[in-house]
Amino acid sequence: MARPHPDPNLDLHDPQAYGAGLAHNDAVTAARRSDRRNRVSKSRQEDRPPTVGRANSPGEEASDLATTESAAIVIESESEIAMNAGPNLVPGVAPDLQDSSEQGSKRQVRHALNPVETQSQGYGDARSRDPARHPPHPHSANGFDTRVIETEEAVHLKIIENLQVQLASANSNIETLKNEIRAKEEAGALLKRRNNAMQSSRDAQEELLGRQDEDQSIESTFEGLFHQVKNWTGKYCNTASSEMVVTGVHQENLARIQRVLPSLTDVGDLPDFLPVGALRRRRQFVRGYLGLVLAETLIRSLPGTSHPTGAGQDYWLPVKVCDGVRELESTLLGSGGAITLTAFHQWRTITMSLLAKVHPPSRWSQSQDTMNFIEDQVDLTLSIIRPLGSHPDDSEQRKKLMDNIFIPAIEFSQFLRRQRACWSVRFPNLAPTSAVPPSESVAHLFDRATMEDRDSLADDDLEDASSDQCLKSVEIVVTPVLFKSGNHDGIKYDVVSPVRKAEVSCAEIRIK
Repeated sequence: MARPHPDPNLDLHDPQAYGAGLAHNDAVTAARRSDRRNRVSKSRQEDRPPTVGRANSPGEEASDLATTESAAIVIESESEIAMNAGPNLVPGVAPDLQDSSEQGSKRQVRHALNPVETQSQGYGDARSRDPARHPPHPHSANGFDTRVIETEEAVHLKIIENLQVQLASANSNIETLKNEIRAKEEAGALLKRRNNAMQSSRDAQEELLGRQDEDQSIESTFEGLFHQVKNWTGKYCNTASSEMVVTGVHQENLARIQRVLPSLTDVGDLPDFLPVGALRRRRQFVRGYLGLVLAETLIRSLPGTSHPTGAGQDYWLPVKVCDGVRELESTLLGSGGAITLTAFHQWRTITMSLLAKVHPPSRWSQSQDTMNFIEDQVDLTLSIIRPLGSHPDDSEQRKKLMDNIFIPAIEFSQFLRRQRACWSVRFPNLAPTSAVPPSESVAHLFDRATMEDRDSLADDDLEDASSDQCLKSVEIVVTPVLFKSGNHDGIKYDVVSPVRKAEVSCAEIRIK
């Protein structure tokens, strides 16, 4: 510790006087130090909060002693500073101001001691310095409740455990879904390979058999052909002002005409069936007879369960080839079950596809034999319907009949023959019935399964007020039926179903 400056009035060359001055200064310093220690201790006792019912522990006493020593050191430092400035009062400064300065130093020491006291008592931050307002928790060593911390820690551990369980379950579900996805992908890949193989087989088969059309496409072609028949008839027979002359119609044509007019019993009765003024009825007969020629002559149909005999010819083939194919088909179909329908139609499809490549329409349409046959059929047809025509010179209509109807009908027949499904164009079978009144000699009942009466506006399922049963007798067959058996896969040839029904004109029969 540095000594205070000696009195400037002392004689520095007199050792005894100088030593006495130093001793005096030491005594003064010691007295001041003792006095300040006592004041600091007393001040601390005044500032400390009262302690009720508890004695200071040894640790607290040691803390107090350390605090007092720290304060004393601070005071001594201040005293030394003051002594270094001079042992006496500062000249020109009043004593009370010097006392105030001393009291201010005391407050500064107290302010410096506050953090030390707070730390020794464990009060925490500045907000908890007042023990009355913020008493320390009995289970807290540093201002925090250990029980709350332990409880929160247990809750968080439980949440973590639950999340880990959920994560494990989610990972398990993800693995399961991945396995299912792999299984689905493998199944999809297998199905795709099978489809590709099937498509490749079908493409190869179609390359051999030719284009295999859908049912809607074939039905549309059928309707288009008979729409041409209707248009041609409307222009050929556009009036019914004159009576029909049947001099060109012979009795040997009766059976063929009866397929269109089932109630006709004699050729001479045609004017009665097709009277003057009945333009619609005459046109229906012309359309029906043209349809009969197409179905029974130009379009080849194989025999089946509903039609035991075949119809038509493959006139797009040379005569010898056509006769040979017809004979071979009859032999195979009459084998008595030795050859299944599936095997037969497989052979038929391949054979006709190969022959169609050898004899396309561009070739057979140039064949003299084929074209001569078509011209003969046109002339025979006109000989029956010419009495109903409106033009004396029908050469133009003859050419249109050949180009727009007969040749397309042979093309349609060639197209149907190379389809895997078996298609046929037939006129409905009409048999006379006895369930008619005695006044009716012949009646042919309407078959709802294969026929369509477009002239009827009444609902056939309803009964009239007299509760009479209404039957329909077919008077004119206008168009043939389009039948189909089998499918693209070459099966179900034993099932025959009508794709397009026959259009007919009927008359009502009432039975009491």
